[in-house]
Amino acid sequence: MSAAIPFTGEPSALRYLFGNAGLLIVQYDIAGILAGTPMGVSFNGALWTLFFEAFCYLLIAVLGGVGVLRQRRIIVPLILVVLAVLTILQEAGLPVFVNDRVLRLTFVFLLGAAAYLYADRLLMHIGLAAVSASLFLASVAAFADYRVLGAAPLAYLLVWFGAGFRWPWSMRADLSYGLYIYHWPVLQLLVLTGLGGAATPLFVTVGLAIVTLVAALSWFGIEKPALRRKHSLFPERIAATVAPRGRSPRGGDRGA
Repeated sequence: MSAAIPFTGEPSALRYLFGNAGLLIVQYDIAGILAGTPMGVSFNGALWTLFFEAFCYLLIAVLGGVGVLRQRRIIVPLILVVLAVLTILQEAGLPVFVNDRVLRLTFVFLLGAAAYLYADRLLMHIGLAAVSASLFLASVAAFADYRVLGAAPLAYLLVWFGAGFRWPWSMRADLSYGLYIYHWPVLQLLVLTGLGGAATPLFVTVGLAIVTLVAALSWFGIEKPALRRKHSLFPERIAATVAPRGRSPRGGDRGA
């Protein structure tokens, strides 16, 4: 039966790889290998957010490309206000003509962007954290969509926990993204081993150890090297190649 052939059957591993390469996840299963596991046949249910994350980065690139972000300290808050209003209208049952996931994830993405933009003015205080926690919990209790009142308070809480709270240790490696991306497939595959029937504390401990190792390999082997290139001079090297002789790519005479 073709469905039992992982690489060429349907749904196959090759289709999983190439069909999902555009980040819009259209296939979660590979030949039913994970059938019977607690999370079903999905190899990595966490991947669905990647498309929307890429959309947000593309949005930033477009806004920057057309020059809108020259006034980013004004534009980003204005967009957030629009998204907040759309969220309230959606909660009220009114049509907003925006995909729910796009609205939800763009809203929280830009809250993070705003926190970065105003990091020098963002007051980290336990009193504000307490108020934020209260507003978030109230929003969760009162609305079907917590973002109506709780999105900004939750964002503040996360920033406060990360930057305002004095932790007794310091992490030099950011494993958070790797933990998010790899935890699902690692734990799903671990269920298929003898640990699938082990006590929950043992399963969680072993699973967390393996996921942390995989996340560390991802950080040091992929993410950190990629981040080192975010300020690459490659575009300037291109400009230097095409610039008129005797002129610097930034304008002006060389050595001036």
